[in-house]
Amino acid sequence: MSKIAGRLVRLGLAIEATRGTGLAPTIWMPHVNTTLFPKVDEARDIGALGSLADSNDKLVTEKYAEGDITAELRDQSIGYFLYAWLGAVSTSGTASEYTHAFSLSESNQHKSLTIVEKSDIVTQMYKLAMLSRFEINMTLEGLVQFTAGLLAKSPVTTTQTPSYTTENKFTKKGVKIYIATDLAGLSSATALETKALTLTSDLGTERDSAHGTVQPVDILNKMISIEGSMSLNYENNTLRDYMVNGDKKAVRIDIEDLDTTLTSNTPLLRIELPKVDFSEWEGNYALEDIVSQTIKFKANYDTTNGIISTCSLRNGKASY
Repeated sequence: MSKIAGRLVRLGLAIEATRGTGLAPTIWMPHVNTTLFPKVDEARDIGALGSLADSNDKLVTEKYAEGDITAELRDQSIGYFLYAWLGAVSTSGTASEYTHAFSLSESNQHKSLTIVEKSDIVTQMYKLAMLSRFEINMTLEGLVQFTAGLLAKSPVTTTQTPSYTTENKFTKKGVKIYIATDLAGLSSATALETKALTLTSDLGTERDSAHGTVQPVDILNKMISIEGSMSLNYENNTLRDYMVNGDKKAVRIDIEDLDTTLTSNTPLLRIELPKVDFSEWEGNYALEDIVSQTIKFKANYDTTNGIISTCSLRNGKASY
């Protein structure tokens, strides 16, 4: 029996051409942690049999998988999760510099992934893996990380050979957030000097269960919410007043690798939200600290630009 460290577990990804039909990974990604495991729904026989025992039997009614993958955000593998998050992509560019414009598909069947987990214990394939939650965490320490919450079919065994791709990475140096009255004003806005920045999205994903099968017949996303929070020094009341006055602003988040040039430009993930409101402002007056502030924000649907107007990823990958 094999005993292994978590570092020996490898994860591979593919975008399914047909939902629920597994594919060999087209990229293998380094990860920080995974809790994507098989789960079951069960029915328990509790009928009285003339005994005080509270259970007579257990029957499995549905098999599926659920959990999170946390990883450092890298310029090629993150595109798989962006595609699963928003559901549509258009790619342009040549000569090892491509821009992938992800956009929200108003569909309950966004792109599904195949996820392969390989270790000395087992190599297994999770088909119909659908994003349920997506979070990007930008701190002052380490690399930018993301967490992908997933629902999938119960895994099946497979045989795969990992092969890793050299990817570009992101640190605090290339993280910037801009706020402006509208989208047009973002290009001339000044970046805020944030200390912590988080973007979180929930897709309301659920299993579509039916009689006659032990596996879900589909896994569906039902909505999309996009929220975030940021912390920075408390030097003025601008952000607090956005909350108090109920202001709506456009927001841009750039995550850029400033140390790498593709052909002419740097690797870049840019997210723009056209109509954002602000809430739960708090100041921190700890005696031994510089006074700081934290505020939350939430994206709203804009009739002209949608809930998310831009999600573009620039890297050296030709397609997704």
